[in-house]
Amino acid sequence: FDLIFLDQYMASVDKQLLGTETARLLRSKGVTSIICGLSANDMHDSFQAAGADYFMTKPFPFEPSALRRAIAGLLKGPRRLTSS
Repeated sequence: FDLIFLDQYMASVDKQLLGTETARLLRSKGVTSIICGLSANDMHDSFQAAGADYFMTKPFPFEPSALRRAIAGLLKGPRRLTSS
């Protein structure tokens, strides 16, 4: 995948998976896709520490053109989160 969105609180059948745990696991397995963390809380530093490239606070723009611009920026922008 070119871009992976990970919500901090992802439910599954077996257990709740944290987005930061999943990002860390993906990186440890050598996944180089762009990872964008999502949360309604400011989890920037946590996703940065887990190896994510970007973080977006929810809710994010729903208007189609604004959402397209946001995703295009993720795909074109510099990789890896930096301290805020």
